[in-house]
Amino acid sequence: MSQPVGIVIRARGGRLLLERALRSVAAQSHADWTAVVVGADLGDLGGEAADPRVTFLDLPGAGAAEAANAGLDALGAHAPAYVALHDDDATWHPSFLERALAHLEHHPTDAAVAVRAEVVVEARDADGVRELSREPLAQDDHEASLVASVWGSYLPVCSLVVRDDARRAVGGFDTALDALEDWDFVLRLLAHGRVGFLDAEPLAAWHHEPDLPDHSAAELRLRDRYVRRDLASGADGVSGLGAQLGLAHQLRGIGARNDAAWRELSRVTDTWGHAHQDQLDVVSTEVQLELGRLRGEMLLMREMLTDIEEDVTGLAERFETALAKNRRASEAMVRALVARLDEAGPSRPAPWTVRRVAGGVRRRVSSRLGRRSGTGSGEAPQAPGMLPGSGRSPNRDQDPRTV
Repeated sequence: MSQPVGIVIRARGGRLLLERALRSVAAQSHADWTAVVVGADLGDLGGEAADPRVTFLDLPGAGAAEAANAGLDALGAHAPAYVALHDDDATWHPSFLERALAHLEHHPTDAAVAVRAEVVVEARDADGVRELSREPLAQDDHEASLVASVWGSYLPVCSLVVRDDARRAVGGFDTALDALEDWDFVLRLLAHGRVGFLDAEPLAAWHHEPDLPDHSAAELRLRDRYVRRDLASGADGVSGLGAQLGLAHQLRGIGARNDAAWRELSRVTDTWGHAHQDQLDVVSTEVQLELGRLRGEMLLMREMLTDIEEDVTGLAERFETALAKNRRASEAMVRALVARLDEAGPSRPAPWTVRRVAGGVRRRVSSRLGRRSGTGSGEAPQAPGMLPGSGRSPNRDQDPRTV
């Protein structure tokens, strides 16, 4: 089934932008379209102008709303089933028309369909157009909603394909408005019926320079006009689109004041922080110096403890060496004494008392040396009653005075 689309291109940005817009339309995969370019001093556009589907309407001094209405009226002769506004500050993905029309074919009750759009900021000069940034528009919105739109415009007209009968029911663009005529049209369209939304990758792009004009005063005038229209129609002031627009403006003002209060709180907090930062820096420096001094003292104490440990180890080694020498000397002295006594032999036996004393001395020395060193003297223990070094028991019947 044929799906003719009528496209209006408002030419307001010069030849360079218009040529880009015409290339965007000509690249559409859906080829059943006609376009009317409305502007002033359009001139010869070469290859693009040769396309029989494009006509030019010279309308000097026309405003945006007047140019849109003139283009839509010029399309009437072609009886399009759908209409779209492209403008020279927009571009479309090549599948824009095809996918939008497929949605409307499957959703016959939708008055229109919008696609995800993106905002392209660009610099324009005599040498051409240079893109500065690109990002999706209204990323948190996933429906074409009247409730969301009363807060502000987030559906550019270049992202819409509208059934022509719905466009006629809504009416044209309001020529009494010197700005935001597109937003006004979208509000009336959303109030008329459901608008579908293709929430996928951006299929339409709105291009503008970094500095946008401030339309806040024009926005407030538009909201006032809707409220007055509701009151004039006999509404009670709490129903109708005007009431919604007025309430949204008040709520948005409260939100803006709340944001301003948070910004002021952040500013005061930052100011307080900067005012006390010098003091905090001084305290931090003093703490770091004290920690460094303590670390130095700990290192010095560690070195002193290491030196003491080495001194104690040296003293212990010298003590053990002296103790071993003393033990060997004592044992040698006792053995020499016993040997002297044994050398006397039977012809001149030592008195029994002398031998007993010598044996006791030897045992005591060996015992003490063994306890200090942790070991014995190395000799077998002397049996009770044995004479030291003789292996004989004393003759207790012998007269101790015998020489």
